[in-house]
Amino acid sequence: RILRRHIAKKQMNKYYEILGLKPGASEDEIKQAYRRLASKYHPDKHIGKPNVDEVEAKFKKVKEAYEALTSGGQQEF
Repeated sequence: RILRRHIAKKQMNKYYEILGLKPGASEDEIKQAYRRLASKYHPDKHIGKPNVDEVEAKFKKVKEAYEALTSGGQQEF
């Protein structure tokens, strides 16, 4: 159980890192970072460019991080 908490905390820290934030950032900071990165990596902005698959993968990671860190997706430790 302790190991599971450690892994979960490590994963949450990774989500903050993906969004370019420090752990414990407020929901407003998370939302701002998400919007900035989602706009930057949105696949529709990169149609026809050679790196569209890479950009789409980054967009999915940003979305996953946002969903995990917002109150709707945040897990208890």
